[in-house]
Amino acid sequence: MFDLIDEDLFTDVLLDVFGVLDDQYVRDLASDCLGQLRTTFDSAYQTQFLIVERETGKPMNVNALLQTRASAEEFLTIVGDKYEIGILLTNS
Repeated sequence: MFDLIDEDLFTDVLLDVFGVLDDQYVRDLASDCLGQLRTTFDSAYQTQFLIVERETGKPMNVNALLQTRASAEEFLTIVGDKYEIGILLTNS
């Protein structure tokens, strides 16, 4: 679960760096590279998401640990602006 890097932002950066190359070629390379990074990262770390207080960074409660960013974002819409999504990385 490698949700730390936004795919579009990663691709845009590579397009800027390798601007002399064909856009579609760079997009394909970005997709391949990101896939390899995900595989490497996922084998080394477990990523979980938690809901934390925006001001203190303290977890909302023990039930605020979620497995996907999408579920964390959905949870966040329920609890409101006082909270934000935190990322917890643990060694696999």
